[in-house]
Amino acid sequence: MHSLEVETYWATGFQSSAEELWRPGVAVSPHAGCLTGYRGVFLFSRCDACRVSAPPDLVETLMSLLQLRDVPDVFRGDTFVELLGDQVDQVIGPNWYGYVSRGGYRAGATRGCREIAVDDDHLIDLLREGCGVRDWAQASFDKAPALLRYFDFHNLVAASNLTDWRTGDDRIGVVTHPEFRGRGYGAGTLFSGVHHPEHVVV
Repeated sequence: MHSLEVETYWATGFQSSAEELWRPGVAVSPHAGCLTGYRGVFLFSRCDACRVSAPPDLVETLMSLLQLRDVPDVFRGDTFVELLGDQVDQVIGPNWYGYVSRGGYRAGATRGCREIAVDDDHLIDLLREGCGVRDWAQASFDKAPALLRYFDFHNLVAASNLTDWRTGDDRIGVVTHPEFRGRGYGAGTLFSGVHHPEHVVV
């Protein structure tokens, strides 16, 4: 994936020029692109920059509240609870964002990985219960069904899906049961997702 594509994506999302995108400091903009209609506040921190995307009716308020705060302070999980009080239902993250082209992705073991079958609903429910609502949503399983699964003997321990980022199904979500993390199962489903025929090469 070319870095220009990634930079253009974020510049569009934060309604910024490429030159100003990562200017040091805090900048607030109304939701655009894939965040349009989202009622939450999205923060992205990179180097000395913090970009805040918010619903249009909150932009002026946040600009006023955040103008004297530095980047580490804004990116603290409790800052928005302090600023917005009862308007905050939950704080998710921080999460790491990374991008890789298909050819540059390091292979992972996929021996126990295969596509979801029609009779896997019960196993998917057990995986969802084991991971919890927050992990399930962070991997976008609330938006897209599981596509690939990874088994450790008879246990469904990881799953991945595909959701859209640019123009097609090119964003992969992965979730692994907490009791089976650190064993490469998530990496296996991720690698299979990168090479899945429905995946759009980016």
